[in-house]
Amino acid sequence: MTRVSPAVYRRRRLVVFGTTGVVVTLLGSATIIGIAPLPPASITAVTATDLTNETAQLDIPQFGTTVFEADGFGILAQAKIDTPAPIASMAKLITALVVLDARPIQPGAPGPSISFDATDVAELTRSIENDESRADVIDGMSLSERDVITVMLVKSANNYALSLARWAFGSEDAYVSAANAWLHKNGFESTVVTDASGLSPETQSTPRELLEIGARSLDNEVIATAVAKVSTSIDPIGTIENSNKLLGTLGVNGIKTGTTDEAGACLLFSSMLPVGTTSVRIVGVTLGAPSHPELDDALTGLLSTIQAGFHEVTPVTSGKAVATAVTAWGTSTNLIAQDTVSQLVWSDTPVTLSTATSVSATGSLGSGAGEVAVTIGSETTRVALTRETEMSDPGFAWRVAHIDLLFSH
Repeated sequence: MTRVSPAVYRRRRLVVFGTTGVVVTLLGSATIIGIAPLPPASITAVTATDLTNETAQLDIPQFGTTVFEADGFGILAQAKIDTPAPIASMAKLITALVVLDARPIQPGAPGPSISFDATDVAELTRSIENDESRADVIDGMSLSERDVITVMLVKSANNYALSLARWAFGSEDAYVSAANAWLHKNGFESTVVTDASGLSPETQSTPRELLEIGARSLDNEVIATAVAKVSTSIDPIGTIENSNKLLGTLGVNGIKTGTTDEAGACLLFSSMLPVGTTSVRIVGVTLGAPSHPELDDALTGLLSTIQAGFHEVTPVTSGKAVATAVTAWGTSTNLIAQDTVSQLVWSDTPVTLSTATSVSATGSLGSGAGEVAVTIGSETTRVALTRETEMSDPGFAWRVAHIDLLFSH
């Protein structure tokens, strides 16, 4: 057998090992290429990302002072909100609240009976002589506490306010003391009561505190039921008409008129204002109008512009595409929202959507693909996104052809 020289053997061994090294290197490189992370898919929004509306243009009355708030949105007009002023017959709401605190009535119940006598008839005579707002009384008649409160508020009857105060506290002076104690206890530091009817110009409050008095009145079943009545029939005095002629206009359901020389024409008003598919409770007050017809016309205009200032926005709808994801090799899919975000907003409250700029380039149908952030005002809601179709690996050939992309992201 022919012997192989050591030199030849060494050359053959180098060839074998060299070839093996190349193969191992190639296999290692292929493995690295095959498992290298793919560049992420870029995300592009397919819906508007800014749904902010224009600033509401409010038709605020040009006379007196008008302040209003909307449930869930706070005070939206607040000129002279802390300036005290006479409140006229709006004081009868305080009378009702204080009496009902001392002599509560169960929802739907009439409450105790109140008898009227010669003193009440004399008070009616006095109110007629002074041309005050009033309602008839008959010596010896009896009405329930609920009916007396209803007549006082619906008809704005000064004489009924006095009769109610005397019945509940023994005298008007005793009522005044009780009312001011109640106001202090409940945080009304800028409201002062000097009579039961509000005829006195010294009975005063601020627009801010009147809003709270209005809200408390609406939360009281007896008062809220009374002030919403356009008219009502009370036996034996007959049918009485509400002094608030704005009832029924643009959802107005209360609350109380007031008129004196010092206060002007006033209205503490409330509305379940229709907005889209829902409604918003508005509580507002206007002080110092020249007349009630002018006041009613002005508030109708104001409520219309308040209504136009609210918007129902639905930035994201479950099952709808929010964005698309596109890979470097041309595969694309819609990113689908998994929840709905819908909200009522006021005026130019910012409404924006944002997503990440990229997402993993592969994933099965329905797999998670990040989230969309919906910011309304100062609050942000995050909604999960999923892929509408599968996003697959582009394959080894694409990876080799685009090796620079694999290692540059």
